[in-house]
Amino acid sequence: ISIQVPEGYFCVSNGQLKDIKNMYSGYNQFTWLVTYPINTYDVTLNIGKYDRVHDTFNSKAGVLALDYFVLDYHTEQARAYFSRQVKPMLTCFEKYFGPYPFTRDGYGLVETSYWGMEHQGAISYGNHFTLNENGFDFIIVHESAHEWWGNSLSVSDQAEMWLNESFATYAESLYLECWKNREAAYAYLEGQRSNIANRYPVIGPFGVNYYQRPDNDIYYKGAWMLNTLRNVINNDSLWFNIIYSFQEKYKYGNITSEDFVRLVNEKTGKNYDAFFEQYLYQTALPVLSIDLVRVVNIDTKTEGTKWLLSYYWKSAVKGFDMPVDVEVNGKIFRIFPTDKQKNKELKTDPSQSDTIKEKVRTDRFLIEVETGK
Repeated sequence: ISIQVPEGYFCVSNGQLKDIKNMYSGYNQFTWLVTYPINTYDVTLNIGKYDRVHDTFNSKAGVLALDYFVLDYHTEQARAYFSRQVKPMLTCFEKYFGPYPFTRDGYGLVETSYWGMEHQGAISYGNHFTLNENGFDFIIVHESAHEWWGNSLSVSDQAEMWLNESFATYAESLYLECWKNREAAYAYLEGQRSNIANRYPVIGPFGVNYYQRPDNDIYYKGAWMLNTLRNVINNDSLWFNIIYSFQEKYKYGNITSEDFVRLVNEKTGKNYDAFFEQYLYQTALPVLSIDLVRVVNIDTKTEGTKWLLSYYWKSAVKGFDMPVDVEVNGKIFRIFPTDKQKNKELKTDPSQSDTIKEKVRTDRFLIEVETGK
C-alpha cells in the first residue's frame, strides 16, 4: 500500500511500514506491507501530524510490536494510557482465543476523528482516552477483539455478521471476567440486555451485501446467546475449548454459522441445531412457562403441604429443549423443559411452606419467563 502525502504529515496504513521516500514538489511516499490475508473493508489509510509510540508485548507467538499513532499533542498521554489498556487485554484474549493472529505485521492503534473501526493491524481509535464505568476503554477492547473475530475469521456473507460482532461484544465481558471476576462479567452483560430489540432475525438475507441493519441485535443479542450457550453447556473447560478450537481451525479463512454450529455439536456430542435456529433465525425469545403448584397433603399421617414446580417451553421452535437453572428459596437446580409439561416435586422445610418462591436465572439465560403467580 503506497500513499504520497505532503511533507510534514505522516501516513498510517495496515501492516508493516517498509519505506518513507522523498518524492517531488514537497511530497513523501509511505509504503506499507500486509503479509496476511485481509478483508477489503479492513484496508485503511490515515494522514495527519502523527507521532509513533512504540512498545512490545510477549505474545504466545513471539515478540509482538505495538505501535500507537497519535496526534502529536497526545503523545505522552497515549504512551501511558495505551500501555495500561492494551497489554492486559492482549493477555486475556490470547488466553481465550489463541495467539494474536497477525504477529508479523504487529498490533496498531491509530487516533482518528471517529469512534473506532477494526482495521487490521491499524485499529482506528477515537474514544478520547475515556474509561467506562467498569474501568476499561471498551473501544480498544471491542475493536481489538475483531482481530480474532472478523479479521482472522471472516464471514462469508454479511448476512452472518453476528459471527464478527457477537463474539467481539461477548469478548468485552470475557475481558472483564479475566481482569476482575465472572460476576462482574454477568453484571456487564446485564447492563447491555436492554439494547436487545428482538424485532428482526440475527441472520439477515444472503447475497445482497446486507449492511444497513435496523437494530443492534448482532451485537447484544448475539453476545447474550453466547453467554446462554456457555451456561447451557455448563462446562467452562469445554466452552473455552470450543472458542479456541474455532479460531485455530478457521484462522485466516471465511466462516459460516453452520461451521460454528457443527463444531459445537461435535465438541459437545449433542445436537444444538434447535438452539441456534431459535436465536439466529427467529425474532422472539423462547418463552418458559413455569408455576409453583401447592398440593395439600391428604395423608393425615403427614403434616404440611407439597409443592410442585410445573414448567414447559410455551413458545419455541420445534425440538427446543434447552435446560435452565432455577433458584428456589436460595437453592439452585437445573430443569430440563420441553414442549410437554413436566412437574418436579420440591423438598421444602415445613416451616417455609407458605413462603416458597422460585426465580429463573435470567441473568444466565436469554429467555422470557411467564408465570402464573
